[in-house]
Amino acid sequence: MWLICQLEFNGRKQELVHPNRYTQLFFLDEAVGLAAGHRPCGECRRSAHVERTLDDFDASKPVQERAETLKRAVEQKSIGETLNLLVLAEESLNSWQRLRIARVHGKDTRSYPPSNRAGACRC
Repeated sequence: MWLICQLEFNGRKQELVHPNRYTQLFFLDEAVGLAAGHRPCGECRRSAHVERTLDDFDASKPVQERAETLKRAVEQKSIGETLNLLVLAEESLNSWQRLRIARVHGKDTRSYPPSNRAGACRC
């Protein structure tokens, strides 16, 4: 896999020549590198890496399927920490919705804040 990296990142500067190592390629712009099949680096170009990973993500699918897709991508380590946080947020929202529905169906008034309990309305 070929990566597109920045020449400087977090105080580190890429040396242009590494003795006894691979030769780095340079492109005039990112579009040429992407057209050649190179991918954005997950460290120095994280936002571009995440954006490219999400390009094929189908937002029209149900929440559960999207969560599973993201979860698989995290487990396969094909995405960075950014999507790991998105998976956590999606799972948390899904859990919160299921918990809320269970409480509403169970009519458990203890789950509501004190001001919303029956008889507490100050209208």
